[in-house]
Amino acid sequence: MKLLLNSLFSPLLLLAFCLNGMAQTAWDDTQKKKWPEGVKEISVKSSVDGAEQKALFFAPTNPSEKRPLIVSLHTWSGDYTQLDPLVFKVVEKGYYYVHPDFRGPNNRKEATGSKLVISDIEDIIQHLLKTERIDPSEVHIVGVSGGGYATLLCYSRLKLPVKSFSAWVPISDLESWYHETSRRNLAYAGQILKSTSDNGTPTVTEMRSRSPLFDTIKNRPSELFIYTGVNDGYTGSVPITQSIQFYNKLAKRNKDKVTDKEIITLLSQRQLSHVSGPFLEGRKLYVQKKSGNVGLRIFDGTHEQLTQVALGLIPVQGQKANPTSMRLLAIGASNEQPPNSWVNQLVGTLPFSNIVNYSISGNTVGFNNLDNPKLNTLRNLDSLVQMASAKNYQEPFDYITIALGTNDCKAIFAADFEVVKKNYQALLDKLQSSKLYAPHKTRLILMTPPPIDHTKAIAKYEGGNECVRRLNQFLRQLATERHLLILDTFSSLSVGFEAKTTDGVHLSTDAQRSIAEELIRFVEADRKRGGKE
Repeated sequence: MKLLLNSLFSPLLLLAFCLNGMAQTAWDDTQKKKWPEGVKEISVKSSVDGAEQKALFFAPTNPSEKRPLIVSLHTWSGDYTQLDPLVFKVVEKGYYYVHPDFRGPNNRKEATGSKLVISDIEDIIQHLLKTERIDPSEVHIVGVSGGGYATLLCYSRLKLPVKSFSAWVPISDLESWYHETSRRNLAYAGQILKSTSDNGTPTVTEMRSRSPLFDTIKNRPSELFIYTGVNDGYTGSVPITQSIQFYNKLAKRNKDKVTDKEIITLLSQRQLSHVSGPFLEGRKLYVQKKSGNVGLRIFDGTHEQLTQVALGLIPVQGQKANPTSMRLLAIGASNEQPPNSWVNQLVGTLPFSNIVNYSISGNTVGFNNLDNPKLNTLRNLDSLVQMASAKNYQEPFDYITIALGTNDCKAIFAADFEVVKKNYQALLDKLQSSKLYAPHKTRLILMTPPPIDHTKAIAKYEGGNECVRRLNQFLRQLATERHLLILDTFSSLSVGFEAKTTDGVHLSTDAQRSIAEELIRFVEADRKRGGKE
């Protein structure tokens, strides 16, 4: 089988590798940036050579009980100071976090899969288990790119009990990756030689000794999750075969493996045309395989970690990702736009769904707010349709939420309430006649604008709360007449609203979270009814 694969893949892989000559990918960016508050530098002495090994570490403040530890491993060219996007979500969750150095960039023999790498990672975990209130049954290792490579090495060589390993776009075979990157004139080839050779000549035995693919791997109770973007190797530096071969080696049954036919199709077409879902952070999942405790997911992407869902996919404290798969388009304004918005929280909560967000601060149903035509949804609907359709793979949506009206209720539009009503109806007419909407499939959800706290809101929202009340009454009538769904977030937010907003209009993170949770319950109830009123 290996000979067959090699003979079939070589022309395809060489073509793929010649298409892109990127010297460094976004996920191997070593730029140092600001870390979250509370992250500090620590140092642990190596148990092998006594060298001080640094790491960046976060501990939750005065935890009342033992908490999980997330061990996040830096990329190929990085070190412990390289900013890790995952840290922000770990801190938000209140877990322990460590970002170890394990001998820094992979450009010398002490690094690049050496015995010191494994012992350093083991040393830092052991140290933290002894000195912090960490639950020893909740240690999780995650890495992307070169960190994914180190994650696979830890899976096969680390002696400590680790609950789960998550390897994103990893390298599993240095020998093949050396030849792949050499053909593309990438710096990684020279770095592999520096790490494995004394005279600049490729040393196969040394490359293989540092490659997890050639390890004799015993079954271990830990879970291993491997993720790779189908375009990696074309627009990224690590071909998908690095992930596939490692998974196939561990797969116990032939029917669990990625087949030769599937691999050839993925390499030549970069998709499986018959796949329509589920998704992973809005990307199609072309392959989703599992064999025992080992899983492989190949998504529509490149050399990257999908950071909005990465932490939620780790089985911390037995959590399981919500399996719901749906296509949802959100049309909104400033409460729907920011990173903490209920729309963006949906992305992390529903990792296997496609959540498309068309929300702009200042957006209205049909006015040129602030004399800006870009804030007129009705006027920009054609471009909205094209954008949303492209992000949804040219398919209609399951749900379209409309969360507009707050800006239409500004004082400047106070005399135009009848125009607001006509604009809303025109928007619905155009949406329902667009390719985003399919009769008997797509459900429109009208979301009532939230309250306005006039003790905090600025003058331009004067009279807005009364307008919002009138608009919400109209939306309820409209939903009944047109057999649409309506989610009354105005009522659910009204109680204690003063604590849910800082400026009288925009919602706090907790209030945003409550809307996300309410919408999920709402959609689940609708699906149980079979999409019927």
